[in-house]
Amino acid sequence: CGSSAIAATAPAIDASDEERGLVITIVNLTGTVMMFLLPLLVWLLFRDEPLQSAALMGGVLQSVGQVVGGASMVDASIVDFALLFKILRILMLVPIVLLFTHLATQKRGAKKINERGVPLLKRVPWYIYGFLITALLNTLHLLPEGLDPILTFLRQNLEITALAAIGLRLNLQS
Repeated sequence: CGSSAIAATAPAIDASDEERGLVITIVNLTGTVMMFLLPLLVWLLFRDEPLQSAALMGGVLQSVGQVVGGASMVDASIVDFALLFKILRILMLVPIVLLFTHLATQKRGAKKINERGVPLLKRVPWYIYGFLITALLNTLHLLPEGLDPILTFLRQNLEITALAAIGLRLNLQS
């Protein structure tokens, strides 16, 4: 999800492919390290406070998998709440992308806005809308139950493919 946020905001701020790859790598590496460190911090700060524990786990870790892994290390009872905090962060991606796009377009000047002629909502990447639609369908229980294993398989393999593609484009010297 941190990778999605970077990919979604990068065009709005004219980030280069190298910058995108570098930042995505740093975010994923940091998230992996934090997945193991945050449970210790949660234990030290919030031993008997499940809501605060869940808020820290879901509010800090960058991917859903890291939230599940880290929260599970604290206590299985906080995983759902940690995921709720994470999903709320994901939902904020749309307004954040719109804000960055608006600010970047303003900074470039009105002439360039008119040249592009693309409405602000059309500049949000398609997968953000896909996420919102599928989240709504899932929340309203409109997806068939038998579809869950297929979607889980696709998600896992597409995520691996995306991370591998990012890694293959990364210049390690950078």
